[in-house]
Amino acid sequence: MTSAATTNRSAFTLIDVVAALVILTILASIAAISLRSSLEAAWLRSATDRVLGDLLLVRTAAIRDQGDRTVSFTPATCQYAAADVIDPETHQPLNVALNDYHIRQIILSGFNVDYEITFDALGLTEAEANIRLRCGKRSNAIQVKKSGEITQVTE
Repeated sequence: MTSAATTNRSAFTLIDVVAALVILTILASIAAISLRSSLEAAWLRSATDRVLGDLLLVRTAAIRDQGDRTVSFTPATCQYAAADVIDPETHQPLNVALNDYHIRQIILSGFNVDYEITFDALGLTEAEANIRLRCGKRSNAIQVKKSGEITQVTE
């Protein structure tokens, strides 16, 4: 016969289980925040690469076809288009919604009233323009110079 005093059982108490759950919840929250930050950086990088590539595509089309080619931005809907340039991915006229890349804001400066950049037959533009893409707390900037040079601006 065994008495309660001599029985040696090991078990987790309710406090042990609750403490473990609290620690796991804190670790999961930290991981989720880190994951979100990494995703935002990747989305922004992808959107920036897409805009840079498309601007170069439009400039190249202007030089190749020896005619003006225009990219029109619509900041309110985070879109841009170049009706006379074919998108190599869709084989349709270039029309990109940056919301698909989780971009929530485009800030444009140096543009004419219509938010357009026109490249001439030499690949030059009439004015310099700056494009800033925002995703969460992050942003990237692209600069288009009169010489037609298109670069990502590091801050």
